Amino acid sequence: MASLLFAQDTTALPPAFLLTAEFDELRDEGEAYSRKLIESGNLVQVRRYLGAIHGFFAMRRILRLPTQRE
Repeated sequence: MASLLFAQDTTALPPAFLLTAEFDELRDEGEAYSRKLIESGNLVQVRRYLGAIHGFFAMRRILRLPTQRE
């Protein structure tokens, strides 16, 4: 399985922005990866959009953009 969550060394990576959605089946993995990056000393910004599904950001013309939780 290929996943950045299983990377051996996550130190000295560039700043990251991770966007997750409340009802995304990959949300927990994305947020776990963000914690791993933070614990390795990387600069990370994480945003979870409440009420959103996977891929919602590309559907802005169809869906009303949900609120974010910091």
